[in-house]
Amino acid sequence: MPSSTLSYAKERVYETFWFFPTLITITLILSSFSLIYLDYLISLQFITEDFYKQLIGEASARTTLSVIATSVITVTGVTFSITVLTLSIVSNQLGHRLLPNFMRLKVTQTVLGLFIGTFIYVLIALQAIGFFKPHLILPYCTIVFGTFLGIVCFFALIYFIHRIYRMIQVDSVIDFIALGLMSSLNELLLKKEKVKNIHTIINKCDEGSNSISSHRFIMHGYSSNSWGYVQAIDDNSLVDYAINNEGYVKLLCKPGDFIFTNMHVLKFTSDKKVSQDIIDKCVSCIKLGSHRATVSDIEFSFEQLSEIAVRALSPGINSPYTAIHSIDRMMQGFSLLKEKDLPECNVIDDDGIVRLIKPVISYEGIVRTSLNKIRQQAVHDLSVSIHIISMIAKLVSLDSLPIDFKKSLILQAEETYAAIDKKQLSKSDLDDLDCCYNSLQNEIS
Repeated sequence: MPSSTLSYAKERVYETFWFFPTLITITLILSSFSLIYLDYLISLQFITEDFYKQLIGEASARTTLSVIATSVITVTGVTFSITVLTLSIVSNQLGHRLLPNFMRLKVTQTVLGLFIGTFIYVLIALQAIGFFKPHLILPYCTIVFGTFLGIVCFFALIYFIHRIYRMIQVDSVIDFIALGLMSSLNELLLKKEKVKNIHTIINKCDEGSNSISSHRFIMHGYSSNSWGYVQAIDDNSLVDYAINNEGYVKLLCKPGDFIFTNMHVLKFTSDKKVSQDIIDKCVSCIKLGSHRATVSDIEFSFEQLSEIAVRALSPGINSPYTAIHSIDRMMQGFSLLKEKDLPECNVIDDDGIVRLIKPVISYEGIVRTSLNKIRQQAVHDLSVSIHIISMIAKLVSLDSLPIDFKKSLILQAEETYAAIDKKQLSKSDLDDLDCCYNSLQNEIS
């Protein structure tokens, strides 16, 4: 797995609405000063005042730049309003926990940065007109580039509206979340987890297998005044602290868990007494935030699709097709998950000594997190229940499906079938349900 600290920092930057707009604005400000200086150098060497008078007048240049500035700042307000409205629709219809996914959209941030940067660029260009008299009457290159930015902003607005139109469609939102799920699975589970090159990982969760489990000194780490969801854990640093202090660290939380004040989050066992400062540094390796994140939280990626399906089945929305589409994408995630190795829970060093013990992430936990709430909500919608069973039947028919994964999926299908009140069904509906369930039984046998 990539460095969780780097991934966590990148995630925090992408979720902000200021980083990319600020970066683009600073770039355009620097460009304005560079072009003004270039115009000044050109005017000293090659261009006379008569050339500017024949090409464009000072009044015309000011008018052109003023129109661009006025238009761009107006469009910026419209763009910001559209963005807020879109986020409001997503929050109300699909759940507020999906907002960080939309905050990370680079298109919105780039367009806002382009508009704001262009506005400031044009203001600087307006001040440069006649500033260097008599050497420079008009900063010609600066004006031309400002006009070019105005044209680019026009096309950027059209593209932004097109993207927003696509993004407010439910199917597009589900696809967007599903792509994020696939990306998270590939990033987190593509290779067996490694902590630096010198460490190896084994799949043993028995603390007694550790050759230093008889250490006498045990220190406990608490969350002090911090609270929130675990967004990332810096495994590299924890292993380093364990090696340097001749001990091992046992984590009592995993990404996605909620940590409250003064909660017991880790245990440090060592041959020698470990200072409180080291314990505090170990605790600081656990990154907390106000919401769950997909940086290291595998279950949360599935839970986002689950939330869309559950909301779609609520009486206020009542959109079973949306729930079915969410289930389809979730099953695609399961299909990809079966090809991956789940993160092992023990990290050992070159000497075969366990240095880090982490909570287990299991197939059963992922399946229950993904399907439990959908199954409970789908009791009153036969089409969704049948679709869950049929998709699980197709999934268990795949080759190389881990045994634990298969058992968890079959259990969900059986619970879905058992929860349906068959006395309320018509004969044709009951036949469809039994046919679907029998196909599952055939795949199992």
